[in-house]
Amino acid sequence: MKIQPIGGALLALAIAACHSAAPSANRSAVNTMTAANFQQQIAALPVPSRNGVLMRAITDADYDCQIIEKAAPHASVHGHPAWSVLCDHGAAYVVVIDAGGYVQIIPGKLVPPTKAESNAAS
Repeated sequence: MKIQPIGGALLALAIAACHSAAPSANRSAVNTMTAANFQQQIAALPVPSRNGVLMRAITDADYDCQIIEKAAPHASVHGHPAWSVLCDHGAAYVVVIDAGGYVQIIPGKLVPPTKAESNAAS
């Protein structure tokens, strides 16, 4: 498992770039983001944008992923929202979003979310 402290910032920037608004003097909204907010924003992205954000998190953690074949909400990991990602050549990863702005990449098996977690992600 690799922990990327910069991953959360990159994730926020990628999401913001997809839904950019006029610049604002009030920057405190960025500081109030939670892991659940990230999860909701990722879920709301168009599939190509969401896959780009997830692939960037994986490749920034020095894992190989050239094409995302499938990405879906994953069962929470220690209470943190997560995404299952299946990359080319069968490589599977779990992208975990911590409340502190960290993104963890865990290589391995994919676990489907519970029914409650599926409903929360949509």
